[in-house]
Amino acid sequence: MEFTLDPGQWAEEQFGTCDLGDQRRTRRAVKLAAQVASHPDGSTPKQTGTWSECKAAYRLFDEEEVTFEALTEPHFRQTRERSAGHCLLLGDTTELDFGKYRQVQGLGPTGNGSGNGFLLHSSLMVESETEAIVGLAGQELFYRKPRPKGESRYDQSQRARESEVWGRVINQVGRPAEGVRYT
Repeated sequence: MEFTLDPGQWAEEQFGTCDLGDQRRTRRAVKLAAQVASHPDGSTPKQTGTWSECKAAYRLFDEEEVTFEALTEPHFRQTRERSAGHCLLLGDTTELDFGKYRQVQGLGPTGNGSGNGFLLHSSLMVESETEAIVGLAGQELFYRKPRPKGESRYDQSQRARESEVWGRVINQVGRPAEGVRYT
C-alpha cells in the first residue's frame, strides 16, 4: 500500500493526542496504528511482527480507558477542523457479522437475527469541489438488541429505531465552523 505520509507520521498525527489515561498507552496506540497502517491486510500477529508486540496490542485493547471513542475522537476533531468551504457528509451503516456459531460476548443479532456482530455508522467528510476525502467526521458503534419474546406490534413500535443513529452521528459532527458549509 502506498502512503502519502510515512505510517509512523500518520499514526502520530491521528493517535498522538488520544486520552487513554496514561501516556504509555497513547505511545503504544501510535506504534500499533503505524504497524497496522504498514500492513493493513494482515492479522494482528502479522502486523505486530513478534509475539511480545502482539501481546502488547491485546493488553492495550483490554484497558478500560482504551475505548472506541477515546481512540477515534482525535481523528474526528481533526477532520472537522480541517474542513473549509463546502463539504459533503456521507453517512452509511456497516454491519460486521461474526457468524452465528462464534460465541463472543457483547455482540448483538445481525442480518435477519441469525448472526452475531455489531453495526458501525460513519459520516465521511468529502470536499464538494475536489471530491477529496477529508476524513471521518463522526462514527457510532452500536448493537442491535434481541427482540423480546412475545413482543406485541405496539411494543415494537415504541422501541427506539435503529435509524435514529443517523441523527445521533449528525449531532456528534455538530455545526460547521464559520465559513464552512455541510451538506
